[in-house]
Amino acid sequence: MTPEGVLSSDSSANIKLEPQGPPNGGLKAWLQILGAFFLYFNTWGIVSSYGTYERHYEDSYLRKGGSFELSTIGSVQAFMMVFLGFIAGPIFDKGYFPHLLRFGTLMILLGTITQAFSKSYWELLLSQGLCVGIGMGCLAVPALAIPPAWFTTKMPIANGIVVSAGGFGG
Repeated sequence: MTPEGVLSSDSSANIKLEPQGPPNGGLKAWLQILGAFFLYFNTWGIVSSYGTYERHYEDSYLRKGGSFELSTIGSVQAFMMVFLGFIAGPIFDKGYFPHLLRFGTLMILLGTITQAFSKSYWELLLSQGLCVGIGMGCLAVPALAIPPAWFTTKMPIANGIVVSAGGFGG
């Protein structure tokens, strides 16, 4: 038995692997931040711009609906995005980010396309509120988990770049 507690008859087998930290830069790391920027752009940006949708709904085919009904669509959308973060976070931690990315993108696309054909309050609630909200919930929290995986010393600027996408999108 060696001093490190490893059973070995060969001295070359006592190689210690040091855990490596994030690269703190490089093209690949900054491209990850750019990708996270666009994920955040498509989540908080959509939520931030809901007032534009609400105004359009008031002026067009949902004139009968009150402001409570119209604001419920945006509220459900924002709730789904934040609430599903509790589910998407652990899924991301287990290494299923590609699945979250595909599913979230598909849900946002599906919800946005069906929203274009919606003619009633309930159709908009299901398409924009529920479907788009679920898609955003799969993308928002993982977007915030990307910078710490690639940066330690430059993490504040990386996080700032990602979070600023919410303002650009909305």
